[in-house]
Amino acid sequence: GVVHFVRSLAGALATQRHLGIRLSAFCPQYVDTEMVRKGMRESAVFKKHVLEVSGGRLITIDEAGEIVYKMTEDRGLHGKALGVQPSVGPGGPALFTMRQAKVTPYYFQEEAEGSATRADNSSSSHQQSLPRTFKKVQVVRLSDNFRKAVEVVPCDFPADIPAGCVVMKRLWAGVNASDVNFSAGRYFGAKAAKAMLPFDAGFESVGIIVAKGQGVSLPIGMPVACMQYGAFSEYGVHKAKHMIAVPEARPEVVAMLTSGLTASIALEQAGMRSKQTVLVTAAAGGTGQFAVQLAKLAGNHVIATCGNDEKAKLLKSLGADHVVNYKREDLGQVLRKEYPEGVDLVYDGVGGKLYEAAVRNLSVGGKVIVIGMIGEYTKGWPRSKHEGINEMLLFKSASVEGFFLLHFARKFKQHLRKLTHLSRSGQLKIALDPVPFAGIGAVVPAVEHLHSGKSQGKVVVSFLDHLQSSL
Repeated sequence: GVVHFVRSLAGALATQRHLGIRLSAFCPQYVDTEMVRKGMRESAVFKKHVLEVSGGRLITIDEAGEIVYKMTEDRGLHGKALGVQPSVGPGGPALFTMRQAKVTPYYFQEEAEGSATRADNSSSSHQQSLPRTFKKVQVVRLSDNFRKAVEVVPCDFPADIPAGCVVMKRLWAGVNASDVNFSAGRYFGAKAAKAMLPFDAGFESVGIIVAKGQGVSLPIGMPVACMQYGAFSEYGVHKAKHMIAVPEARPEVVAMLTSGLTASIALEQAGMRSKQTVLVTAAAGGTGQFAVQLAKLAGNHVIATCGNDEKAKLLKSLGADHVVNYKREDLGQVLRKEYPEGVDLVYDGVGGKLYEAAVRNLSVGGKVIVIGMIGEYTKGWPRSKHEGINEMLLFKSASVEGFFLLHFARKFKQHLRKLTHLSRSGQLKIALDPVPFAGIGAVVPAVEHLHSGKSQGKVVVSFLDHLQSSL
């Protein structure tokens, strides 16, 4: 409605510039009105949506009115599009200006541009409204059995928030295949990891800034993503420079982090072109779904593997040209029969027999990019044994290339912008696993669900459960 109203006035304002009329667009998240609350009472789907985008807190009518009043007084805000994000911490709703005098979403800015009407830039740490303690998942013993490796422990907030740091209230955390590698100490080496015990688990999360230390310009209430260790916690204290501004703290954004970035950057590093035949293993998983769609968007023929009919249905909806259920069909036989010229590029996160079948069926000059081997993680990750692989690569001038996401941190923001644009424009669908996991106690079952082979799409854990009672 705001967009259409602004457009309807554009012609009139263009012909009356001598009057000095400037138009401001005020775009709050959900306001606490009877209409919104009625919708939440009558529709569980709508209620879930409101909780996701608001972080469990509606903007009050008084708060909305106060912001509009301040906006009219501050001439620096005239002619701008203003976004309002509710805060789950102190300070009331956060107001963002959009950098352009037109209605556009707040979108991955290098540094959030807080409104001059807010007192967010004080030196106070704003910690008075924080709870005394919070819960987090810690690795207390090294094991690739995640349940045996971790414990949920209480944690005290620091007496003072360090300068340059923020407190992030996590709303969603992502679950990844490599969570069990992390709990086994494989990211640091067994000896170093043992000396580090206990250490915090979890790779990725989205949430809202609820407090900050001195020298931080990011506003309270700002939605952010974080890719620092310790994501399986209700709150986190992180350096402000590590926060990634996001339009909304939604589970789909979590999916774009480790899973989406792995697919986007790995395919770029592999030199994917158009008009290739691309094979994606574990294609219905968190990262595989991105690889399938990015390969299709690049103009390729995509073969996707999965383990059941539901996943096959999902992959067809994502655009896969040929779906192979590896539990019913032999991938090697399918490739030899239907793709005699071979496969040009393989995106493999499984390893084992599927990896071997892929290598045996590469085209001349083909490439396998290895982003993981989930089939081996909970088996102690034994050394791979594939007889004759080198000879196969030699005779086809083919190659195998490894990819580890943390080596490409410099590319994160660029590729997040790309993925967000594709998602918002409808070119990229993001599938979330339909099984709900809520609260810090659900982290272990969520990790086990991912490794059960039953997950479909990105597995996420919600930390909204303690906020829902007020709504």
